[in-house]
Amino acid sequence: EKREQTPDFYGYVPSNPRQRSLVFVTMIFFGAGMLMIRCLTIVLLGMIGMNWALAYIGLDLGLYLTVKVFTGDFWYWMPLDG
Repeated sequence: EKREQTPDFYGYVPSNPRQRSLVFVTMIFFGAGMLMIRCLTIVLLGMIGMNWALAYIGLDLGLYLTVKVFTGDFWYWMPLDG
């Protein structure tokens, strides 16, 4: 129904090829930047002490799994039915 109201734009990605490519490239750079920040954080914490790096990784993973459980997405993420 929203596509009928604005047929040139649907969600974050516009239908114009040039604008769609710009959104794609920007999302790639944003994702790469976030990975670089996380890796640099782990490296710097590892230089301070390995326990700090392990605590950061554990906390990050713990928060991720907590959000998965509270949003009800955990059972879909973890295949338990065999």
